[in-house]
Amino acid sequence: MDARSNTLKELMALARSQPGKISFGTAGVGSAPHMT
Repeated sequence: MDARSNTLKELMALARSQPGKISFGTAGVGSAPHMT
């Protein structure tokens, strides 16, 4: 990943300035890492 931000605030500003260009994924609740 080419991170252009150092803080969550910067990441949110970047995402808002480029709608549809940033995505993320998560295993979600109930996945193996969550069940520790």
